[in-house]
Amino acid sequence: MSSRRIAPRRMVVFTPEAGGFYVGEVLAGIDDVCAHHDSQAVVVQTAVGWQASLVNHNPTSDYYRLGRNQRLGMIVVTATAHPEELAILSQSDEPMVAVAGPHPKPGGPSVVVDNAGGAAQAVRHLVAHGHRKIGFVGAFVQHDIVERYRGYLAALDEAGIELDQTLVYGVQDDQSHGGTEAAELILEGGVPLSAVFVSTDTHAVTLMDALREAGLRVPDDVAVIGFDDSDLAQTAVPALTSIRQTPSALGTAAADTLLDLVDGVPGADGMHVLPTALILRHSCGCFETQHGFAESSQDWNAPDWQDRLREMLEQMLASQPAESSARDLDEAWPGGEIVIRAFDAAVRGVSASNVAGLDGAWRSASIRTRNSETLLGLVDLFEFVGLCRQSGADGDTEAIRPRLGGFLAQARLEILRYASIADPLSHPQAPRIVRDLTRSFLSPGSNGATSLDWLRHIEATRGCLALWEPGDKGRVLRIVRWYGDTLSDEPLGAVVDPEDFPPAEWVDDSAADGRPNTVTIVPILTPSRDWGILAAILPKTHRYYDGFWALQYGTSLVALSLERDVTGQTSA
Repeated sequence: MSSRRIAPRRMVVFTPEAGGFYVGEVLAGIDDVCAHHDSQAVVVQTAVGWQASLVNHNPTSDYYRLGRNQRLGMIVVTATAHPEELAILSQSDEPMVAVAGPHPKPGGPSVVVDNAGGAAQAVRHLVAHGHRKIGFVGAFVQHDIVERYRGYLAALDEAGIELDQTLVYGVQDDQSHGGTEAAELILEGGVPLSAVFVSTDTHAVTLMDALREAGLRVPDDVAVIGFDDSDLAQTAVPALTSIRQTPSALGTAAADTLLDLVDGVPGADGMHVLPTALILRHSCGCFETQHGFAESSQDWNAPDWQDRLREMLEQMLASQPAESSARDLDEAWPGGEIVIRAFDAAVRGVSASNVAGLDGAWRSASIRTRNSETLLGLVDLFEFVGLCRQSGADGDTEAIRPRLGGFLAQARLEILRYASIADPLSHPQAPRIVRDLTRSFLSPGSNGATSLDWLRHIEATRGCLALWEPGDKGRVLRIVRWYGDTLSDEPLGAVVDPEDFPPAEWVDDSAADGRPNTVTIVPILTPSRDWGILAAILPKTHRYYDGFWALQYGTSLVALSLERDVTGQTSA
């Protein structure tokens, strides 16, 4: 009897970028569902965003062929999809779920956030502050921005405010300079507004910076609200009030919907709208906020207090802002039970017995969410419950106080420690990775165009470089280089159809828990040519963040090497 594992179902995800904020979180949500269903995610990056202005050719149609013979269906991020891409996808008969944008076919399944509702909530809040001259900033080329503009208009109409078209600032794209562009227009117009709803946090933060450099104060002179509730919102000066969406929830819902679609579960078709939430900070003029748990009438000295605590922790760490999607605390927070036991010991004045486990549990929470406010909110909840239990305790409160204080101090320290390590701007490994990648291409005797040795610097376990060439029925891929144990019968120089790539054998390259690893495929593009693709298996811990950026850097060096040495495309 063969020991070979049964190949899992493959979910192929097509996205403009294979990581970073927003898309990285969407992909992480898809990963979670795949892990629970023994499915394999294959992430195909269909463009290189930062090269978009340089690359004139459009490789999209061939990229949508990748893995066709092995996939159960597709998930497509359509928020910024070009009409030509949507036209290509509309001809497909495969199960398909759209994320953050419209489905290519009317009535097809799509998963979006409540863009219009969130924007309307932001504008209503500004109106409640007394503002009447409220502007809008956004790049109207994106579907979700158009929806946010619709919510902006609805909230103005609801408040009886007539639209002033001069306060609507359309910018070129969703990059940071769009905020600067909008600030310049506002300043040139003599600051004709007192508040502005900015459709992304990236634009909002750069707009605030530009206004501050011009001598204006936020929120005193201009109140600002953004959309996304990204890490930027927390670290901005002043802290940015924003509409929170949870991209990982989009990914989770999209993957669940695709599985339902494939399995014939009713209700999979149509648009699935996920909730948003207004997160108050200083940029809108709010300076006093409080946690909802402080208003709870829960008796924290009742026998079932731990069950209530578990429920609140699940809700705070849930992937959706308005409701818990976790089935239990272990799923929402691996290690959470260790924290509860240590907390229970602290409020009884007893020393924790598993200090190392407690450190690991707080790190686990930091991995679960990169939102520092959520993490610190967990600690605030423990402090609130601890004070309630301490006030109702029959024992020695003098013994309880230092234990509880030590528990809380350690928790905050672990969160801050992990945040500093995870911060890509201060990550101590980033300079080394860039240096080692560059050295791999410049070392004497190395073939920078086809060598994949540099993948070891980003801890990849598998890699394959394949270049496009003409075939009888369209472009095909020629295997130029393998990295790691190939698990494939295809020799170097072999020609494969895109429909059969990546190799089916790669599903046997599993993570430590025995579940299939995700494959990431990125294009190799230069202004003159679409050369081919690079497929890699990266560690889950940094696949969509540091690993994503390092992979972009490495493939850019491969592209430049191919551009300078055309003979490298046939080198083995």
